[in-house]
Amino acid sequence: MRGCCRDFNRPIRPPDSETVYNLRVTVYNKFVNREVAVAQLSIVDGAWQESPDNLAIVEEVGRGTLYILVEVAGDAEGRDQLARELVETARRAYAASRGSFTAALTQAVREANNLFYTYNLNTPPEARRIAGISAVVLREEELFIAQGGPGLTCVVRGNTLHLYPDESPWFDPSDEIGEFITPGTVPLGLRREFTPDLFHVALHPGDTIVLSTRALVHLLTNDELLDTLLNRPPDEIVENLEDIAGAADLSAIAIRFAIDLAPVPLPSRPTAVLDNRTMESGAVQGLSPVTNNHAEPPVISPDVPIGEEDVDAGYVEGPTEEELELQRARAEQELAFASARAEEERERRRLQSEKTRARWAQIVSGTLGAIAGALAAVAGIFTRIDWTRIGAAADRTISALLRGFVHLVIFAIRAFLPGAPDEGRTITAAPTASRVQQTAWRLAALIFPLLLLIAGGTAWIGYRQDVKATQDRQLAELLNQANTAIDAGKKVSGTNKVAAREFFQKAMTLAQQARTLSPTNPAPRTLYNSAEDLYNGANGVSVLFLFNFATFDAKANPTRIVTRIPDIFIFDRGLQRISRYATNDAGTPVPSVAGDGVILKSGDKIGEKTVGELIDMTWIDAGRLVALDRSGLFLLYDPVKSSWTARAATDGSQWARVNMASSYVGNLYLLDPSKNQILRYIASAEGVWSSSNTYFLPNVNVDLSSAVDIAVDGDVWVLRSDGSIWRFTGGKLNDFTPRDLETPLSKSTSLFTSKETAWLYVADAGNQRIVQFDKVTGKFVRQFKPRSDTRDAFNALKVIAADETSKKFFMINGNQAYLANIPQ
Repeated sequence: MRGCCRDFNRPIRPPDSETVYNLRVTVYNKFVNREVAVAQLSIVDGAWQESPDNLAIVEEVGRGTLYILVEVAGDAEGRDQLARELVETARRAYAASRGSFTAALTQAVREANNLFYTYNLNTPPEARRIAGISAVVLREEELFIAQGGPGLTCVVRGNTLHLYPDESPWFDPSDEIGEFITPGTVPLGLRREFTPDLFHVALHPGDTIVLSTRALVHLLTNDELLDTLLNRPPDEIVENLEDIAGAADLSAIAIRFAIDLAPVPLPSRPTAVLDNRTMESGAVQGLSPVTNNHAEPPVISPDVPIGEEDVDAGYVEGPTEEELELQRARAEQELAFASARAEEERERRRLQSEKTRARWAQIVSGTLGAIAGALAAVAGIFTRIDWTRIGAAADRTISALLRGFVHLVIFAIRAFLPGAPDEGRTITAAPTASRVQQTAWRLAALIFPLLLLIAGGTAWIGYRQDVKATQDRQLAELLNQANTAIDAGKKVSGTNKVAAREFFQKAMTLAQQARTLSPTNPAPRTLYNSAEDLYNGANGVSVLFLFNFATFDAKANPTRIVTRIPDIFIFDRGLQRISRYATNDAGTPVPSVAGDGVILKSGDKIGEKTVGELIDMTWIDAGRLVALDRSGLFLLYDPVKSSWTARAATDGSQWARVNMASSYVGNLYLLDPSKNQILRYIASAEGVWSSSNTYFLPNVNVDLSSAVDIAVDGDVWVLRSDGSIWRFTGGKLNDFTPRDLETPLSKSTSLFTSKETAWLYVADAGNQRIVQFDKVTGKFVRQFKPRSDTRDAFNALKVIAADETSKKFFMINGNQAYLANIPQ
């Protein structure tokens, strides 16, 4: 069913073991408690849009479900891109806001208006547009509405239709717009300051909500609109609106707020009441649980219509097989949701436990670190103490005490024992004890600081290990979350580009956090690059896988690539030389001449002519490479014979300021910025050029002073440094304007096309990309960027060439030459 979706994010209560449900079944939705059914419609230029750019439905955790629908007026070119940017801007602003729902919606609409106002400010007056936005948040039983410009929100309750706003100048089907009666009726992009109209609705079970563009009230009267919406599920509403719209543009989001039924008593045996009319109509009528311990008849809610057959039949003798199957299916669904919620709760608790352990590890690690620091400080203090002096002082003190003790013993002997010792003998304290004590102090002075250092080092190592373990867990969790976001983005990339970009952006953020946590680990960097490539792809960027096939000297200045597969020629203006490369069997260019592949350089001899200053080179249909010598020489290279010949132009003196050249068929075109003219040399029947004529007609005045490149495919294309592109047909300016380019060209350096090439390619060095345009309409087709792991390969993009037959790009960035396959 096109455009139909179901919201199963609402909680579903698992059935009680003693509860049986009376089921009223539909082919579209079966509701339990609060459930929302949604369908969407977008018809543009009479065609149904499977993935519309102008609407979005986003579930914001804790912030309800956000529904956005925008309408952009004006030409079809670029309209879808603007609508997508408005939706994305409003969604991001709502997600980032805090506070009340009305404040968040107001901020979302204002940000969308700022984007559109800036767009109009940078657009010529005749190309400016207006837009409208309807932003609605559904949270539980409340509906918050913000309306800006054209658009409306309908709420059908019972047999009554309510419009928000109830009046608007945009409801008038004529092209004349009256006064803006409220601030919110002003269209987006008209004023810098903007305030939307805000509404709040308390929803009732069974309410129908429809967001729509203004075409809805142009196609239907209020009575017809009520009849279209009344008592119909969302998918039937959008099908009816599609039939009504016909070829008219119309976008809408239809929402059915589910019926919530209360439990009723059950008689002594289980029964099931089935409304046949409900089965046939496909409209959900309700779900009534009943218990087994009552004998009275069940009480039916007055909001639930019961058919006459139900009243006459009374109770059905037990449930049928179909009823039991429906009950089992409902029970299985409820158990599945209960299991999913239990799994989410277990995951939440696991993450909480991980965070708790991480916090404790940080506390313990911090404590151990502090202890280690204190011990290290104490150890430092002890290392500064002169333990030798302390030991010597201690030795003297002990020796004095020992001598005093000896003298005391001698005094006692003299005082109490007969006789006396020979005073001539000197009693000396044992010197051995003093030396042992001195050695012990010295050992203590050495060992104690070492023990402190060992203890501090052990504590520090433990602290660092805890920190590393915590970082490893955080890193693994970030990488796992980033991989999960990438997988989710891949799953929806085919159907919902906005959601895919959001997932890939989240993966990039997580990978960047992992890179910050572990700068030397290659895994986060690889994951970030992968997410960025996917994000670019979701934004319409084609990713190039580059191969570097040549590197030039620091003084080199390569300015032109000419390709005729298998040959590739590169002109180096800085070193005044031309190199030839040939692709091998693997498609890889290699120098065709031993060494650096140089086939011509300034100072070489060609017959009697000496090669002077080389200006540029180009290819002609005769199968020759033509190089231009400032002195007025045509230098022709035959790749089959690998030989050069030289021919002089009769008006070579005019080449003094010529700085670039191109060719078409056998004719040569030389651009002279000093004269604001292009010299055209038409080949004779023998393929020889003699003198030139001016390409521009007499009344054509152009400024070529800022020209940076030229290409000829029958028309003459000139690229200017400001990014503008001129196309000349028959010597006159032929209007060409690049269109639908989201990001303007910046510092354009090269363009390429030819009579064999279907598209126009521009090297946009400022934005590090190659841009592809339709040569007829100027419409932007796509853009090319290198893979994220080689993003610097376009940081100095100078020259490009394309061979659409072999599906290859050739480009020069700085002093590096690359090739890449053109993505299909």
